[in-house]
Amino acid sequence: MSDPATDTAPPRMDAAVFTNLRAAFLWLCVGGFGLALLFLVRSGMRGIVLGLLIIVALQAMISFALGVRLAKGRVGLPRAPLRQFPLLVLGRTSFPLPLLREITYSGRVLGFECIRLSTEDRSTSALFESRKRRLAFFDEIRRRHPQVKIYRS
Repeated sequence: MSDPATDTAPPRMDAAVFTNLRAAFLWLCVGGFGLALLFLVRSGMRGIVLGLLIIVALQAMISFALGVRLAKGRVGLPRAPLRQFPLLVLGRTSFPLPLLREITYSGRVLGFECIRLSTEDRSTSALFESRKRRLAFFDEIRRRHPQVKIYRS
């Protein structure tokens, strides 16, 4: 029988989730507005465009509500295809935590804290709703992967 005080098993790393509920609520409002307009228009090209707006708003709301996740050695986050407008997201992306090389704080964008995560072959943006959440994310990254360099642009 082994003694729990002398066991040297590595500590279990639970998932760390950093949600962005302000951005999720913003996309919920956009989707609700689009839905209200869809009931007024309901025909032609305007109806199709409003339907697409509702779909984009729904998936963006879900992506931001899920937030930036650190779990099982991976980083999962909303995928922002436009670097200049990280509030527009299309789905989610993830990559292994050991591939993460550097994180750059880019400042505030539309009232959100914006960072840039860079791996060996790509980089992507992530938004946080407050400075407190961004700093908590930095602390968690330092704890899980101390080799990551964190910069301020």
